[in-house]
Amino acid sequence: MSGANLFGSDLSSTNLSRGYLLEADLSKTDLSDTDLSGANVSDSILIEPQNYESIKLNQQSNFESAICDRIDFIYYVSNFTPPEHLPIILSNKKELKLILERKIFATQGLESVLRISKLPE
Repeated sequence: MSGANLFGSDLSSTNLSRGYLLEADLSKTDLSDTDLSGANVSDSILIEPQNYESIKLNQQSNFESAICDRIDFIYYVSNFTPPEHLPIILSNKKELKLILERKIFATQGLESVLRISKLPE
């Protein structure tokens, strides 16, 4: 599922353990009870992830260089994964836009992600 556009998808109760979600767009995705144990979610986009408080993670779950606008999501992930596997912490939409542009994110996708992010301008 690397590079998949899963924007707004319902992944609740899905077993993605040891899966590869590199560079996937998981923005607004429902993650309730999703098993991401050992999953590689590096460089993915997690803007406004939904219902993540019950996802299953472990020390092998990897969110390195993932983009996330929810500090509470990052704190949740940090309870299970080592610091080097945590997403990038963003402070505002300008920073989010610059990172997404560097990733050559499609313009339509870029605008959608910026619109849903609750980061300050």
